[in-house]
Amino acid sequence: MKERKHYTEKLACNPATSHISKWHYVDWHKAETYVKGMQIRIAKATLEGNWRKV
Repeated sequence: MKERKHYTEKLACNPATSHISKWHYVDWHKAETYVKGMQIRIAKATLEGNWRKV
């Protein structure tokens, strides 16, 4: 039987930046249009039963 190893090593990560102003540079109209298109494609594929496209 194989012995399982438990990794207790902590990973170092940087804290989130406090630069909230970066959100102002996002083209929200473009992002929302892209997401809406993806949602429509997923819904169509689901209704058609085409699970490869989902």
